[in-house]
Amino acid sequence: MPEDELARLLAHELEPSLVALELRLRALVEAGACRAEAESCLAEVDALRALVRDYLFLGQVELERQRFAIAPVLAALARRFGPMAAARGVVLEIPASSAEAEGDAGATERALSNLLDNALKFSSERSRIEVAVREEQSGVAIAVKDQGIGIPLSDQARIFDPFVRLDRETPGAGLGLSIARRVAEAQGGRLDLASEPGQGATFVLVLRKS
Repeated sequence: MPEDELARLLAHELEPSLVALELRLRALVEAGACRAEAESCLAEVDALRALVRDYLFLGQVELERQRFAIAPVLAALARRFGPMAAARGVVLEIPASSAEAEGDAGATERALSNLLDNALKFSSERSRIEVAVREEQSGVAIAVKDQGIGIPLSDQARIFDPFVRLDRETPGAGLGLSIARRVAEAQGGRLDLASEPGQGATFVLVLRKS
């Protein structure tokens, strides 16, 4: 069975069970029964649902393409990751932008979320993560730059493969970068990487303008 079809089938099989678990756990929370345990389980359900969304993205070959503004995507990222970065003592810089691109805004936000989540995982306290937007002649480049541990050149190709995790101690299924690249390519764009060990990493999502 092709990888795309397997991803779709697995995601659709998991979702009903997750919905049922979530409803029962929320009922326990509202009733005050085993509240702490139920809330802990709900967090795990949310993590599994995120994994299901990743599988669905893996199963998508094409995405909707229409012109959209980058600003709302960046604003959503700032709202989500700003508090997370602050809690870890990491400075997160996300600029304002008037740029527009062609593609799927929701999928683009998901791809950038994966890049930021990855950057946070490998950033130490008092470090900096910068998001930059650059308009080019035929597209828009959105860069996510961190000051983390960096990625050896020998590993830079395979980290985009599904389920590859260079650090087994760091939580995750190893799908984030694979999803981000799949989203880029499904919109006619690309995802580039520049990194050296100990010098951080810069991922650049390039989208078309038209």
